[in-house]
Amino acid sequence: MPEIKSKFLLSRNNVDFSELLAVDGGNPTIRMVVSAEVKMVLEGTFLQNPQMNFIQDHLKPVFYIDGKGYQVGEYIVTDAVLNTVDGTRKELEITAYDLTYLAKQSKIEDRLLIKAGTLYTDAIRAQIVDSGILNFIVVPNTATFATDREDWEPGTSRLQIINDLLSEINYNSLWMDLSGTVRGTPYQQPLAENITIEYRNDQYSILYPDDSSTTDIFDKPNVFIAVVENPDLPENLRAEAVNDDPTVPYSTVNRGRIAQYEKLDNIASQAELQAYVDNLKFKSLMSTQEIEFSTAANPVHSAFDIIGFYKDDLTGIYEETEWSFPFTPGQAMTHRARRAIFE
Repeated sequence: MPEIKSKFLLSRNNVDFSELLAVDGGNPTIRMVVSAEVKMVLEGTFLQNPQMNFIQDHLKPVFYIDGKGYQVGEYIVTDAVLNTVDGTRKELEITAYDLTYLAKQSKIEDRLLIKAGTLYTDAIRAQIVDSGILNFIVVPNTATFATDREDWEPGTSRLQIINDLLSEINYNSLWMDLSGTVRGTPYQQPLAENITIEYRNDQYSILYPDDSSTTDIFDKPNVFIAVVENPDLPENLRAEAVNDDPTVPYSTVNRGRIAQYEKLDNIASQAELQAYVDNLKFKSLMSTQEIEFSTAANPVHSAFDIIGFYKDDLTGIYEETEWSFPFTPGQAMTHRARRAIFE
């Protein structure tokens, strides 16, 4: 059996200076939900550390397997309940969110103006910087604003603005990787070349034996329409993608038209609008099967992972949608994923 240990480092101004010690039964756990606005949250109970400053300090959990350390993100403490146990021991029940929380917490104070011709990625980077996030990467993109934009009222969170802009160039919503770097990345289709993690049911497997799956194809759409009606644009934009493949049981050929209609506030261009509906169609072509499975703790999962899963009739490519990572030795890591094998 591998030797398992963990540390919860305290970091101030990017310098690790101390740590929090988890109490017995404190169950420190990180959960990731890819659809959440802030995707990763750390919860657990720890001994109070008098050196800790809740305003300035970040938590950096590190998981060790046979002496090799894996950082599992960087977190901002948002809630801390102090309890006295046995009359003397001070314990903290902590909830901490990943660094994108800084952008959720940061609000614009005046109506935001973005000038026509500005690169989307420049506008996104500006909002990330104004949120106080220092360590970030936004993948370059040549899309620019077609018109001046003043869409967001004072009091709007910078995270909402960032995610609005990311969606208009077909990027994932903002997320943090395991090193604590905040990222803006293009959507990647769940194809074999994009697999980031593999699980195989063989002699080296860390898969647990139990799993479950569900399937639902009721009223699955096969026509995807998106429009942008904006008086600031020279003309309204419309794009359509149709699943008319006779080999697909829920295509228009086999079931008639079942439309999904979306009205967007804005988009970078007609090409991005077409890419948007094409991605909707691509996702619809995936199986509606979702699986839940467990593994030994594996500290390499972040958000938007594409998983190669090789186990009997569940073998396929999956988009991971949720996971829960326990720092307590012997506890299973749980996963939820959506199958990406075409029907």
